[in-house]
Amino acid sequence: EEIPFKNLNPPTHFLTNEVTDGFQEIVNTYGIPSYGEANPAIFATVSFPFLFGVMFGDVGHGGIVLVAGVALCAMEPMIRHKEEFEQVLRMRYMILLMGFFATYMGFIYNDFMSLPLEFFGKGCYIMKNETFVQ
Repeated sequence: EEIPFKNLNPPTHFLTNEVTDGFQEIVNTYGIPSYGEANPAIFATVSFPFLFGVMFGDVGHGGIVLVAGVALCAMEPMIRHKEEFEQVLRMRYMILLMGFFATYMGFIYNDFMSLPLEFFGKGCYIMKNETFVQ
């Protein structure tokens, strides 16, 4: 007697919480891991917001994203049942972390809305006779 479905792999399901749900959705768009494989969403939860901050590092723009993330987290009980906010509410912690790291890296990059911040003086370059000297 032949066993039905014997060549099929068992289904994969990863339990998520409010923080990891958005990252799991991003991973699932590229492909769902097979049974027995490590869940790459855990690595994405750790690395994606930081690498976004490295790429997007700006105090002004990151601050706007950070404020949007804080607002979404703070207003979640009020807008939880509204259908138009369903998808963005799933990503609220991701937006919060992305804004935090973009703002943090903006301070490290000394950048605010593409303008240099002068916390520590003029920086490493000075202008002499219309040419930059180090």
